[in-house]
Amino acid sequence: MLEGLSTTRAPFFNGVDFPYWKIRMETYLQSIDYDLWHIVSNGPYIPKHVINDKEVIKTYEAYDEEDKKMLSKNAKAKYALICGLDRDVFKNIEQDSTAHDMWKMLEVTHQGTNAMKETKIQIYSTQYENFKMKVDETIANMYTRFTTITNGLNSLGKVLSQKEMVTKILRSLTKAYQGKVIAIQEAKDLSTLPLEELIG
Repeated sequence: MLEGLSTTRAPFFNGVDFPYWKIRMETYLQSIDYDLWHIVSNGPYIPKHVINDKEVIKTYEAYDEEDKKMLSKNAKAKYALICGLDRDVFKNIEQDSTAHDMWKMLEVTHQGTNAMKETKIQIYSTQYENFKMKVDETIANMYTRFTTITNGLNSLGKVLSQKEMVTKILRSLTKAYQGKVIAIQEAKDLSTLPLEELIG
């Protein structure tokens, strides 16, 4: 079995198609233990207690069983990320001490800063606006191109509604499908029509 195609192995990232891997890794961590995803997205658990009305970080000697359990989850979250990374990708983040820091560095490296993110959104948005079905293209191939664009937008935080995507697909079809487009518009409520049903 290829690495990354198993429910028991971390999804593998070799530096290509970060948005796809990011979604898979998030889901993988949540499926193991939802605390792991919380640690990756929000930061590690740090054992603390109150001394003289002041919150301070515990020493190892002061750890209780719950502290040790949560600290173990910190390590599991970090290890899960490491297991899903190509050696060359790992080299770029090996100096990061926590799973959260590793995740943020991966996002900046492969998804970009806020300025780069906005640029990518503009590129995907332009591709979306100009999207048209090719004359010699099948519905399946057209839909694959379409979802690549919409998934790219989604990964960058720009989420399109089902209605927007359904309407866009109908407007993008070639003249050969115009009869079907009219029939669908007359028979279906486009505001509630699932995209998958439209493609079917």
